[in-house]
Amino acid sequence: MAGPLRLSRIARSPLLTPALDAIAVSAVSVVPLNLVAALSVQIAAELHFTAGALGAASAAFFGSQAVCSPFVGRLVDAVGARPAMRLTSLLVALNLAVSGAFTASLGTLMISLMVAGAVNALAQPATNQFVAERIPFRRQGSAYGAKQSAIPVASLAAGLAVPALGLTIGWRWTFVVFAVVAGCLALRSPGGRRSMGAAPIPAARPTTLTRRSLVVLSVSSGLAAACGSSLGVFLVQGAVADGWTEGGAGLLLATASIFGVIGRFVAGVRADHRDGRHLRVVSLMMAGGAIGTALMATGVPAAFVVGAVVAYGVGWGWPGLFIFAVVRLNSSRPAAATAFTQGGTAIGAVAGPVCFGLWVDTHSFATAWAGVACVLLIAGAVGWLARRMIIAEDPFGDAVPFAQPT
Repeated sequence: MAGPLRLSRIARSPLLTPALDAIAVSAVSVVPLNLVAALSVQIAAELHFTAGALGAASAAFFGSQAVCSPFVGRLVDAVGARPAMRLTSLLVALNLAVSGAFTASLGTLMISLMVAGAVNALAQPATNQFVAERIPFRRQGSAYGAKQSAIPVASLAAGLAVPALGLTIGWRWTFVVFAVVAGCLALRSPGGRRSMGAAPIPAARPTTLTRRSLVVLSVSSGLAAACGSSLGVFLVQGAVADGWTEGGAGLLLATASIFGVIGRFVAGVRADHRDGRHLRVVSLMMAGGAIGTALMATGVPAAFVVGAVVAYGVGWGWPGLFIFAVVRLNSSRPAAATAFTQGGTAIGAVAGPVCFGLWVDTHSFATAWAGVACVLLIAGAVGWLARRMIIAEDPFGDAVPFAQPT
């Protein structure tokens, strides 16, 4: 009876609805890019572009997001989190519908992804503010981990869409189906009550990271984001190049994405029960992802499956925990610190797929995956260096004690 009772309590929890709403909107905002990645074999065959061009198209998404991110926060402040979330879903629906109907070249595809990137830039502060307003402080590690699982959730949906929709009704109608889903989400107002305990609880003493530490952290997150974004964009194409069927590659993407969701959520839950040391875990996760992509480079089918699962679940499971760690370590100005480090993450997300695609055009997927493994190891090492620098600057280092709620 304990199991069903516990599930019943979770289902009635006032935290469940806002958490699911944040995940849904965050996921739908990255669906356009994930659909392009998952259906890239079909789209490339019709529009006649290479792996390098696919990398450039994904860079259009992340580049637009990076350019628009500094400005959309004011819009969220002006209209509120819930209206901004509904606007996000509506814009995604329109973008997908137009893309499915009118995309006729690589150029129009890139324009569509640029618009999608700008919409995703709006979704992030809207859902972040929504979580901050409705999730108590003690649960925010879990909440941000769950929200950051939106990217693998979108990959999961896109991966399942390959055999279910892409290979039956075609990629254009698949876009239309997802446009309808996004439109339905726009009709629903995100739920949940404002939580009296949702505002951040100040640290036992204010903490501030130096500019030097922030720069090194940004380099680490940028390198790792370059690897993670390349993994998401090229997993299907890489599997097909290794002899997988397109449907099988889509199911592999879906399977790996499930572990990506689990990895991000577990990292957040564990953060709520750990007194600091988050950056150490982030570095170890990056190193673990290197093992996964190294297995993918072997070309052995079983190793490729295990490697994809490890790479998604561990190597691409760090973003929520990383943001949470930066907020905790820069409690005096958390927004400024996360904005600084997210700049590095955005640059990596733009550059990674472009470099990966250009490399594949002239070499091979196997060597590209091996390169990703090396870069992830470097990212983990740089993150470890940043942690040592922070410890040298502050005796508490990566274990800053926070005042408990009274």
